[in-house]
Amino acid sequence: DLAERYVRSFQEGKDFMPPSTGLSQQSEPDTEALRVLDHHLLEEGADVRENIVDLLADIGTQGADPAGNGASSIKNKRVIELLSGAGLAKADVAREQAMRYLRKLVLRADLAAQSSAYAQALEMKPTNEAFLLVAKAGALEARDVVNKLAERDDWRNEQAALVAKASLGDAAVNARYLEALEVAKTAGDAFDFGNAIQVLSLIATPQAVKVVAENMRTPLVHDVPMVIGRSMRLAVLEGLMYNYPDRIELYPGSIIAEADYTRAENFCEQELGAVFNSPKPPFMTYKGYPAPVPVSK
Repeated sequence: DLAERYVRSFQEGKDFMPPSTGLSQQSEPDTEALRVLDHHLLEEGADVRENIVDLLADIGTQGADPAGNGASSIKNKRVIELLSGAGLAKADVAREQAMRYLRKLVLRADLAAQSSAYAQALEMKPTNEAFLLVAKAGALEARDVVNKLAERDDWRNEQAALVAKASLGDAAVNARYLEALEVAKTAGDAFDFGNAIQVLSLIATPQAVKVVAENMRTPLVHDVPMVIGRSMRLAVLEGLMYNYPDRIELYPGSIIAEADYTRAENFCEQELGAVFNSPKPPFMTYKGYPAPVPVSK
């Protein structure tokens, strides 16, 4: 009944406002509530569907972090199934939102069971989100579709399509992005370094993620003169957080002291097999500049 009330409010034009209440018991989503939301996801128009997708994502994230530690991820199998099934059933804004939640909040291993659904969604309507979700899931069922679409003029040079090709085993595309990272490091170009790290993170294969992790000790700083400087170690953490959204130690906002970087490095060594051969740079997250002193007239 509570799930129906949420849906009625969406039908009346109200937007979902987190957090949701009353739809879970002991961190587990209510089975009947999920059945109701699944039904309406298949039947409603785009605006209502988008709000239901937001509601489902909220239910999922609450269940994955019952202690409120701050990690934002979805682990509940049934919520993932609904987002991957009814959530992708129509080519609309709700589908794009469901894809965004799936690739940003769900582990690659937990997406694997639904990879055929992502391949079908890409074939039904190719979008950047669809390519990136296929990449995050490592959906091998989509390889032929990805390769075919990547030959089209409208997708040939699109980064999302190339990311999917790399994730599904295209050695040449992988080599291109690995080279871009090395060129940026050699040149000391923080901006290009950040772009290369982001792309490798989106590729999301264990090999690519390990490369990202092994750059945790980069000394590069992206500097906007007289505005702000940002350590590119944070860019590395963002890439790792994308692939492991359940690990709060990888969240850039968790970095307060060098010990926090060390915790992230420990995860990389123990879980990803990363090896660090360079010394740690001086501790930094952001560097501020003093405000200019007004010149009196």
